[in-house]
Amino acid sequence: MPAEHIVDYYSKERRKGLRKINDNGRLIEEHDRLKRNAAGDRIRKQDINQTGIDHLWFGSRKGRKYLVGETKGSIFGHFAFLAGMADSDAKAIEGNRSEIGKIFDGKTEYNEQSGLGKRSTSAETSIKNEGALTGSQGKAGLSGTKSKGRQMSHKWINSSIIVDASISVGYKNQFILEYRSAQRLRKPITLYCREIYMVTGKQYEQHDRSKGKTHNIQQPIILLPDNVLME
Repeated sequence: MPAEHIVDYYSKERRKGLRKINDNGRLIEEHDRLKRNAAGDRIRKQDINQTGIDHLWFGSRKGRKYLVGETKGSIFGHFAFLAGMADSDAKAIEGNRSEIGKIFDGKTEYNEQSGLGKRSTSAETSIKNEGALTGSQGKAGLSGTKSKGRQMSHKWINSSIIVDASISVGYKNQFILEYRSAQRLRKPITLYCREIYMVTGKQYEQHDRSKGKTHNIQQPIILLPDNVLME
């Protein structure tokens, strides 16, 4: 089940006033985009959104018109971010990874009534350390491309929106116009907020135990300040 499904429904249920505008406004579902492999087994395609942006929402968020979100559904994608977090939040994420790993390895008995993992002390955290975001020193993080720049950078967001045919012309033109206006006037880009969401084994397990009714994400949500990851 794609991590983007959990984040889409978490946002719909917990964050009122936001309306998804990429992917034609469609929320990612549990069983979307299945195909069959050579053996005839049904498998999921990993490229949920071919154009890059996982979540583009319209609505007031911290005084901004738009919210751009990126989901990291593999624990390996979280390692780099730990360096930019408070110790208590980093330990909570590492504790979840360790506990879920023991269940998957059969070292801990599965008990659907038990709680899972530790809780972070923060709902949100702002990371200014670009090394912690981009995965320096061999750690996974936000990937980069030659043409579009670093994932979730301002350049990457603008490039992704330009080629995304799933966004209505009205929203796209408004977004691009305001983005280019800020660039031309050399003003900070304050058109949108940028957030990174983590989904760990704990949230997958909670979703399964609730038969698809529970949509939680690993706190803290990572906020990107306006002046980091320009390109």
